[in-house]
Amino acid sequence: MRIKTFKFDQLHVVNHSRRSGWCVGITLWLISRLQNGNGPLAAISANDALQRICRDTGMLVNSVGKNTITPGYGQLRLDISVLQENYCNLIDSGIPGTWLTGEALPPAGIAVMQLCYQERGLPGLKHRRGNHAGLCVWNPGEALLFDPNMGALYLDFAPEQNNILLTRKIIDRALTKMASELAPNSKYESRFVGMYVEIGHTLGRQRT
Repeated sequence: MRIKTFKFDQLHVVNHSRRSGWCVGITLWLISRLQNGNGPLAAISANDALQRICRDTGMLVNSVGKNTITPGYGQLRLDISVLQENYCNLIDSGIPGTWLTGEALPPAGIAVMQLCYQERGLPGLKHRRGNHAGLCVWNPGEALLFDPNMGALYLDFAPEQNNILLTRKIIDRALTKMASELAPNSKYESRFVGMYVEIGHTLGRQRT
């Protein structure tokens, strides 16, 4: 199995004075960019595009630990905040997407993952409806997971396993691997709750 990672921390996008993050807004904004091609998206292509988009927009921290502010950064933050607010306003009335728990996933797709961000080592989910979000792009034999609190992890299964389909167990193991690789000293990790597919065609495309 081949693994590729890159770090990301939403605190470098969110105003530090805010009490809550923009995990959903960042996720939806990135999905809208990844879907601009309107065609099937391979996980490896999504991984490369995601890192390039984050770097080019100034959302990644540079080697000396500071943001590289790019033209339009203020508009970027505004777009993300609007998507975050739109999503939060729809929680009670219903998110416009198909909800999957990971037990039976389609062979390929792109989705908003509902996550539970909690202390490491807890036996179950502290928040059964989730309190965090990320994105997932997958197709047979490979998957990309992105957590705004940690970064991205790309999984490429061995050539003889290129027909492996994504499952809840694989997602959980990948999130655990992500925490150990990208945040080894953190007391927290993300656990998988479920995912919304098709949501990017609605919320994620409102401000492109």
